[in-house]
Amino acid sequence: MWDRNLSCSSAVLLAVVAASTPARAATDGVITTDLAVSEWGASQSLVLNMRTGEYTVTAFPNTYPPTKPNARISQHGMLSRDELRKIQPAYSSALTRGLVDGECDGDPQQNHLIVGNGRVPSLTLKMGGKVYRAARSYQCWTPAAHALNRQLEDSFKPVSIWLSAKLRGVAEMTAPTASATAPPDVARFVLEHRLSRYSVALSDLNGDDRPEALIYAMATTGGQVDLCGSGGCALYVLSLSTTGYRQVASISISRPPVRVLPKVTHGWHDISVLVAGGGITSGYEARLSFNGRTYPSNPSTPPATRLKDAAGKVVIAAVPAIK
Repeated sequence: MWDRNLSCSSAVLLAVVAASTPARAATDGVITTDLAVSEWGASQSLVLNMRTGEYTVTAFPNTYPPTKPNARISQHGMLSRDELRKIQPAYSSALTRGLVDGECDGDPQQNHLIVGNGRVPSLTLKMGGKVYRAARSYQCWTPAAHALNRQLEDSFKPVSIWLSAKLRGVAEMTAPTASATAPPDVARFVLEHRLSRYSVALSDLNGDDRPEALIYAMATTGGQVDLCGSGGCALYVLSLSTTGYRQVASISISRPPVRVLPKVTHGWHDISVLVAGGGITSGYEARLSFNGRTYPSNPSTPPATRLKDAAGKVVIAAVPAIK
């Protein structure tokens, strides 16, 4: 209740101050968001209590159904008061200015920007019994929503890096290995192509009792993922013999899992890869059949076909770790 002795100008001033201060914005609320959403890293979800600083970050591999693994790692902790204070202004601004751009296209799924593996990061704020959600289209986020998400990624960067490294170790332990050592000609191919991030699997594709080599390559010594596009990375198939190797196929924009299928075409087993990203929001596995000379170079276009039954031996299960 206003004091009747307050002047009109004083009452107006108090009203303006009260309206400009978000209720409990600096001391209460829970943030749920995605961190480190990228094409080739581990996605991470964050739940942060803005009152206590308590948080949980859960990391899981960036793969599409139906191949999403069960492996995931969580880190629980308490954010320092200094880091919490860094987040407070962006958090208050997001509550005050909102998370959804009112002038954005009414259809948030139409022509939206695809960010990291064909999905949009989530951002939810819970405060005072109310829930505020960012748009499903990244382009429909307000500048305040973007600023808050960037600040959260900065504050949790050490945790994010630690979880990514830890998760890569788990993925390597659970992935099947086709061979303990690669043949000398595979090593020569790796050296000649300057590969620095790759996985090798050996499998007899043509029934001659000698293994062929499948090499999933992400990077050369020139860059971390310079052999990849938004749709995937390079897969090479090598025929090995006593006189050296012959490159049978170079397959672009592919993703694990890489399978060797039971069906044989022109004397060679069909293989399959995951097709996803690059604007494809629902991933699928594609069958690649040998044509007598090579395998299709692009799994997203004919003659590659959508695989209906994913029965087959997984020879490369996950993207290779950074060496």
